[in-house]
Amino acid sequence: MRLCIFEDDTYSNFYPLTYLRPVFQLRCGIFTLYERIVKAFNPDDITLICRKNLNPTLRESGFNPLTSAFDLDTRMLFVNGGILSAFELSRAITLLPDENTVYLSKGRLIAAYLDSDKSRQLAYYLLDQDSDMALATLGETVKQVEMETRCAEYIWDLIEINPEILVSDINTCVQAGIYGDVHEQAVLYNPSDIYIGDSARIDAMAVIDAREGPVYIGAGVEIEPFSWIQGPSFIGDKTRIVGGQIREGTTIGPMCRVGGELEESIIQGYSNKYHAGFLGHSYLGEWVNIGAIATNSDLKNTYSNVRMEVNNAMVDTGLMKMGVVLGDHVKLGIGVMLVGGATVGVASNIMNGLAPKIIPPFVWSDGSNVSEYTLEKFIDVAQKAMSRRKSELTTAQANLIRHVFYQTRGQRQPLYSSRVL
Repeated sequence: MRLCIFEDDTYSNFYPLTYLRPVFQLRCGIFTLYERIVKAFNPDDITLICRKNLNPTLRESGFNPLTSAFDLDTRMLFVNGGILSAFELSRAITLLPDENTVYLSKGRLIAAYLDSDKSRQLAYYLLDQDSDMALATLGETVKQVEMETRCAEYIWDLIEINPEILVSDINTCVQAGIYGDVHEQAVLYNPSDIYIGDSARIDAMAVIDAREGPVYIGAGVEIEPFSWIQGPSFIGDKTRIVGGQIREGTTIGPMCRVGGELEESIIQGYSNKYHAGFLGHSYLGEWVNIGAIATNSDLKNTYSNVRMEVNNAMVDTGLMKMGVVLGDHVKLGIGVMLVGGATVGVASNIMNGLAPKIIPPFVWSDGSNVSEYTLEKFIDVAQKAMSRRKSELTTAQANLIRHVFYQTRGQRQPLYSSRVL
C-alpha cells in the first residue's frame, strides 16, 4: 500500500509550532502524528504533502515530500496529517474499497483511497493545502463516507487529548519492562505499567508512579534524585530529569533537560527547563530555553475559558485550563511570567517581567523595550545553542528560518523600536 500523509489548510492554526515543521511532525502521546499514522497503517511506501517551503528540510531528514502531483502513478491512500485517532481510523478502513472513496469528518477531508488519475487530481490541490477545492473537483465521481474521528484543528486539541493518547499509545505499542539501571532506593509504583529503556538510569530517591497511568522512560534517560514522574507520562530518549514534579499527562521529547513542575504539557524536544518554575497545559517547540523561576498561568481567576490568538483573531479554546505555546528557539529569562493563552513566536527572546500575551516571532524584549531580533545574529546564536547538543544548524534549516523571518515581519512592525545588534 502506498500512503500519502498531507497537511490541510488548518496548518496556520498551529502557529508558532508549524512555522518550521508540518502539522504531522507535531508530538502528541509518545509519537509524532506522522509516526503514529505510519505505525497504524504500516505502508510499503510513504509520500508527504505539505507547504513547499518545508520540503528542503524534510528531504534533508530523509523524508519524501511530493513536489508534483503528476509524479503519482498508482492507487494511493491519503491520510490527513492532523489525525489523532490513527489506529481507530486504520481499523475502520482496513478493507480498502475497490471504488474511489473519500472519508470525511464534519465535512473535513480525513482520508481518501483513489486510483492514479484521481490521486493526481486530489494531490494537485493538496499541494496548496486546498482540500475544499479538491473535494469540490472530485464531486460525485467518488463515494463519500462520513465518519466520527478525531483530527486536530488547534494546538490546544493536542494538549487536551495528550493524557488519553499517552495511555492508548503505551497500551497499544509498548510492552512494560525494566531494561535500564534502577537504584535499589528508587521507588517504582505499579511496575507492571512502567517501561524503562536500555541504558536509562533511575537514581536513588526518584519516584516513578504508574498508579494512575503508565509511564514510558526512553533509552538513555537520566532521572536524578528527588524527581517524581507521575503517569501517564512519556520521557523521550536521552532526556534528563533534574528533580521536581513531572505530573500526569506530560510528554517530553528527546534530548531535553527538565526540572521544576510540569503538568499536562508537551515538549517537542531538545529544550531546557532546568530550574524551578511551573509549566502547565502548555506546548513547547524545539531548542527552547526557560530561565529559573519562569512560570506560566493555566487558570484564570474568574474560572472562565481561556482565549488564544489564532490567525489574528481571539478564539475561545473551550478550556478552563490552558497554558502557553512557545515556538522553536524561544528564550525566557529569569522570572518571566506568562498569562494563560499566551503565545511566543519563533526565535523570540523575552528577558524579564510579565510578558505580553501575544509575542510575534523574532522579538527581543527586556520588559520595557521591544525590538526586532537581527536575523543573522539569531542564526549565529542558534548555531551555538545547537552545537551544545552536538547538533548542527544545516543550510536548509537556516534558510527556512530566514523565510519565516521575512514571512512574519509585518507582525513585528507595530511593536519594535529598533533592531537588536
